[in-house]
Amino acid sequence: MRTREIRVFALRDVARAVILALLTVPISCNAASAQEKTAIDVARDQMIAAKRDKVYYTNKFDLEGLPHYTPDSTVSGTIRMWGANYFTDSPLAEYWASQFRQWHPDVKFDFHLKSSQHAIQSLMFGVSDVSPLGRQITNAERLAFQREFNYQPLGIVAVTGSYS
Repeated sequence: MRTREIRVFALRDVARAVILALLTVPISCNAASAQEKTAIDVARDQMIAAKRDKVYYTNKFDLEGLPHYTPDSTVSGTIRMWGANYFTDSPLAEYWASQFRQWHPDVKFDFHLKSSQHAIQSLMFGVSDVSPLGRQITNAERLAFQREFNYQPLGIVAVTGSYS
C-alpha cells in the first residue's frame, strides 16, 4: 500500500511538470518563426493601439462617501499576475499598479497577461499570485483547483461595466 501511494504522488508530480512544460513552451519547434509576428498579430496590435486610450464612459462616479484608504501595514515584494490580456491591452493594469504604488512604493508588478487560459493553471503551479479571468471559471478549472488546494478559488467580480 505504501508503494502505491508513492507511485501516485510521483505520477502526480510528473504530470504537473509535463503540463507546465506544455503551457510554457511555444508550439512551433522553430524558435525563429515563433518570435516573428504574423500579419494577424500586426493587425491585432494596430487595432488595440487605436482603441487603447479611448474613453468610452465619461461620467465620473462620486466616491466622496467612501472612507479614505490608509494602509495598516506596508507591503513589499513582487505581485505576479497571469491571465486575461484585457488589462494590459488597455492602460488599466499600469493604472492600478501606479495607484497601488502610491501607498506601497516597494511593490513591483510582474505582468504576464496574455490569455485567460493561463490564469487558473498559473495559480495551481505557483507562478502567479493574482490571475484575472476574462470569463467565468470553468467547472474543470474549479475542480482541479479544489482538488489541489482543498478549498474553492476566490473570485472577485470587477470591471463589468458597459461602454455606455
